[in-house]
Amino acid sequence: MIPLLTKSWVGFLAGLSVGITCISLCLPVFLPVLLSQKRSLKESWLAVLKFSLGRLSGYLFFGFIFSKLNTAPHGGADEANPTKSG
Repeated sequence: MIPLLTKSWVGFLAGLSVGITCISLCLPVFLPVLLSQKRSLKESWLAVLKFSLGRLSGYLFFGFIFSKLNTAPHGGADEANPTKSG
């Protein structure tokens, strides 16, 4: 069994590895929001921060729910090899 801290670290690194994909998918949605109003640089950063914290809280919420269910949406790693004893 992998300790929780190790799982968290692996998840964090996996999230960083897809950062370019995340930016390329979110930017077309978020850029018009930023450019639709006249904002100062500080207000723009606050808008980006609110958006990012909202996404993070959503990911944390669903991660917490699935961790309490002790399974992932696809069945989880624990069920990947049910015949293995040990």
